[in-house]
Amino acid sequence: MTAFSKNIDSPLWKNAARRVAYFFGASFSLPASPEEIAGQAARTAASFSGDAPFAATSSLFLFFALALLFAALAWGFIWWTRHMKTALKVGYGIEDLHKRVFTEGPIAVITWGLDASWRCEFASSNVAGVLGVSAARLTSSPGAYRSLLLPEDRERFAAERDQNLREKRRQWNQRYSIMDDAGKTRWILDYTVADYDNGNGLVFLSSYLIDDSAQMAMYQHMQMLSGVFQSIKECLCVTNAAGLILDVNPAFERTTGYSRNEVLGENPRILKSGRHNDNFYRSMWNDLAEKRSWQGEIWNRRKNGEVYPELLSITSVLDRYGNVIRHIGVFTDISNIKQQQQAMERLAHYDILTGLPNRALFTDRLKIALAKARRDKTMLAIAYLDLDGFKPVNDTYGHKAGDRLLYSVARRMTSMLRESDTIARIGGDEFAMVLSGASSHADYLSIIGRFLTQLSTPFLQPEATVSISASIGVTFYPEDDSDPETLLRHADQSMYQAKRDGRARYHAFSPEGPEKEKRAAPSIEDAARVDHALDRGEISLYYLPSVDLRLGKVAGMEAQPHWRHPDLGLLPYAEFMPSLQNPELDIRLGKWVARAAIADLHRWRENNLPLRLTLNVTKNLLLSPTFLAFLDEQLKLYPLVRSNDLEISILAMSGQDEIAAAAPVLEACQRLGVSVVLGDFDTSYSSFVGLRRLPIQRLKLNQGIVRGMLGNPDDLAVVESVISLANAFKYQVVAECPENSASGALLLYMGCDLAQGYGISRPMEAKAIPDWLREWRPDPEWQSIARLKPDHQYLPIFLMRISIQHCCDQVLTYALSSDNERAAPPPLEGFSLFDRWYQTALARHANNSYFPLLKETERHLFSSAQTMLEAVQRARADETAMRVDAFIVARDQFLGIAQRLLQSVTSGER
Repeated sequence: MTAFSKNIDSPLWKNAARRVAYFFGASFSLPASPEEIAGQAARTAASFSGDAPFAATSSLFLFFALALLFAALAWGFIWWTRHMKTALKVGYGIEDLHKRVFTEGPIAVITWGLDASWRCEFASSNVAGVLGVSAARLTSSPGAYRSLLLPEDRERFAAERDQNLREKRRQWNQRYSIMDDAGKTRWILDYTVADYDNGNGLVFLSSYLIDDSAQMAMYQHMQMLSGVFQSIKECLCVTNAAGLILDVNPAFERTTGYSRNEVLGENPRILKSGRHNDNFYRSMWNDLAEKRSWQGEIWNRRKNGEVYPELLSITSVLDRYGNVIRHIGVFTDISNIKQQQQAMERLAHYDILTGLPNRALFTDRLKIALAKARRDKTMLAIAYLDLDGFKPVNDTYGHKAGDRLLYSVARRMTSMLRESDTIARIGGDEFAMVLSGASSHADYLSIIGRFLTQLSTPFLQPEATVSISASIGVTFYPEDDSDPETLLRHADQSMYQAKRDGRARYHAFSPEGPEKEKRAAPSIEDAARVDHALDRGEISLYYLPSVDLRLGKVAGMEAQPHWRHPDLGLLPYAEFMPSLQNPELDIRLGKWVARAAIADLHRWRENNLPLRLTLNVTKNLLLSPTFLAFLDEQLKLYPLVRSNDLEISILAMSGQDEIAAAAPVLEACQRLGVSVVLGDFDTSYSSFVGLRRLPIQRLKLNQGIVRGMLGNPDDLAVVESVISLANAFKYQVVAECPENSASGALLLYMGCDLAQGYGISRPMEAKAIPDWLREWRPDPEWQSIARLKPDHQYLPIFLMRISIQHCCDQVLTYALSSDNERAAPPPLEGFSLFDRWYQTALARHANNSYFPLLKETERHLFSSAQTMLEAVQRARADETAMRVDAFIVARDQFLGIAQRLLQSVTSGER
């Protein structure tokens, strides 16, 4: 009884009894203890039988057996009822979900026929949304679905499906592209399911299709980005927010020497060169934190220890909350650019043959020396030197020997100079010097004498021992208180006087001596002296070359008469003739020039020199009755001279009557084959009248507006307008080229190919022309511009460059002026104009590698200008001189980068 009482007291039994009682509607409850159960069982058994123990026990077992049976039945029925309801609900939900998936969802289903035609027997109603093709079209004919596939995918699709069926695969997937009803391409991801019977026969084949176009577009985009990342020439470095490297591209590996595996997880500071201090990097990271980007020039170190410059741009990548998650660094090794920049600076400021400063750098150094002499109240000597006997060396031993001699001369003179002195090669065998540090004329003349002694010492050359000498002209500051160009001209004039005095000597310029008289034009009473000079042979021809800037070739020579005055020295035509106002003398001199020049042209032809000759014809000669007959006679005298080798240049006529009289004469010249140039063209009324009514082929621009165009944007606009006008009327333009390469480059870019002037050569005698032709080389900057097609859309770059250059000239002039000559500091307007230009040009040129470098050099130039002006205002001479040198270097760097930016954008480079 005790064991039974324990069993019946378990929860399972209690629960089963309750379920039975509930099923039969009983209201009794089970006893709470074994004793109660036993008592209840005894009472119940007694009611069925009066037999005492045995009857009671048998009835109790029977009762519990029946109770257990009914409890099990009740429990099973209740469980079945509840779970069937749940199953029915789930079943109905699955069916509804299935309907929604294949009617509204992103997965379409197609059931295929099992014959060889691959007929689409069934397509779910959402197939039009997934494939963009109606179900009716798919089931309309065998092969309808296959025809949707693009040709490049069709054969592959069929081959893969056949292969999978041959291998009895039950599922597989394919990706291919189709053309939908709208004519658009869609990428489809196809999951195919196949069922087979026991004999491996195919009994069912269906495909579940998903439009995968968006994912494929993203994949292709990522592939493209990966390709760009791998193939871009710029170096790329991606870091996390902490600055640890996550990835680099092959260009990074090539440039730095580090492999990708070596730098992953490292900090970019492994490239640190040590050239920048902590403030530099602190400023960089502050900019990156504030502006989310930084750009500039930095020096880094390769794996092999080599230090190199790079142009670096760092950009921060943010998440949706504005937090930095990546840094992307893009940099380019600009070692070649630096080397080219140094080479360009060398070409711009130094003579290639001797390595000495050229005329441009000499002028800058002369300005600095003058400023220092004014501040310190000291003396300067400016000397001009020309070698005596150099031409025979060229003629006897050749030009290579002459070049070696010039190099030896330069080395010998350089060895005699101090650091504060400057010597430059002006051209040919001419040199200029600035000497400082002496306290008297005698001291300077003693130095000049030592130069004469050293240069008269023979030079040991491979060909022979060569003996030459030198003629030197010298002028002294402050007695000669002129501008740099005038000082050099005075020294040049004195050098010619030294040659006239017998060579191998020096001659000092005196402001109170004959050289001063030389600046005054002869009076009208001197007309008879000019007439006698023609008879005595004192008039000689000099020729000013004109060149084709684009072709880099000499185009012709302009004949210019010079008077070797017995007292005043060599006088050009403009200094002795225009003030005389003597028509008869004018005509006589003009005919003499024409005869002598055409004779020289004939000799050039005999020596196979293809030069065109330009004769300046005055109004008096042109309108004289005998001019045409005279010209025709001269052409007939020289059979090798063709009429198209000759052109006449006339000045603008002042009146309508003169123009009317000149027009038929010029037309007759053209019938002879002689070209006509309208000389000294400017924007005056007479010039434009002549342009309209006179038969001309070329315009010669007035040198005043051409010379001013580099410093004055208004003059530049005038020159540009005149060149555009001339090109519209099919006229060639000849322009005066001042003494720098920038003016020639600008003229060339604006469409003016022909130029002449001291920037190319000074006038020379006819006998010197063959040697000059062999030695002359076009300016490298002109050659680089000649490869560019003139395009006015890029002219703003030129204008920006000129504006900055003009501003720099003003600032430099102010800094080099004496204290009592200075007014208010010049405004730095050019830099403001640069900022406006830069913002406008940003969209067009931002991808050009020179563009950010230009901005950096402009910042450096502006900072140098401010620092120099501050030093001037503090009146600290030593600091000012140092700042002036730094400013000149910064200026030249900026102008060089601006030039290369122009070259790169016009040629389409990046």
